[in-house]
Amino acid sequence: MKPDLLKRDVFLCHASADKNVYVRPFAEALDANGITYWLDEAEIGWGDPISSKINDGLARSSYVVVFLTAAFLVRHWPQTELGSALNLEASSGQVVVLPIMAAPEADVFQQYPLLRDKHYLRWQDGVNSAIEALTAKLGIEFKTQWIYSHPASYSGQVWIQIVAKAENRAVPHQCSVRWGPWEYRTQLNLGGHECTTLLHAKGNDGLSVPIILHISPPCHVVFGQGGPPRGLTLDINQGWVRDH
Repeated sequence: MKPDLLKRDVFLCHASADKNVYVRPFAEALDANGITYWLDEAEIGWGDPISSKINDGLARSSYVVVFLTAAFLVRHWPQTELGSALNLEASSGQVVVLPIMAAPEADVFQQYPLLRDKHYLRWQDGVNSAIEALTAKLGIEFKTQWIYSHPASYSGQVWIQIVAKAENRAVPHQCSVRWGPWEYRTQLNLGGHECTTLLHAKGNDGLSVPIILHISPPCHVVFGQGGPPRGLTLDINQGWVRDH
């Protein structure tokens, strides 16, 4: 489970009937490209208050990607989520809702005439096209140095997701992680995959020590706590070297 204190890039607004066809493939592509997201099945546990969890997810997400399908148009709950996101957009004056059209446009616009004025993407154009557009909107960077500090109060599993550029996915990546007096070095061989995730742990030390990661060729990097994103993982709890 991802922690409540973590901001998300996107909230995935959808009808439950669309999970297998649209939402889960899209979420897998987000994972592979280092884009964080809020998805109900990963965030809402047994006994949790659903409405407050969803409101919290909407509040902490930069954008709301909405899957406009035939099932969506007859489901009350996801339409309520979309209404909340559109209200936030109207009050803030900033773009929040990113529509993906998978139902006939006429049916969608009859129910949501305000969406006529929004540029939307078509599902039939492919997941990669949507991911490219989202990456550009989020301003995702590829750099050789990344710095992050976990909350001092957090204790448990932490992770570093490293996303390679498409043209470098078959190239070995030289990686070093420095955390206080400790350093871990490795060579990442992605084997053509988009990314890999380094898993390690943070103790209950009450400290927020910066992690400094160097990676070459340049990559996009996401830091997190709790359960890691899906995909290739490497446990780096062993092999740290302390400066003398």
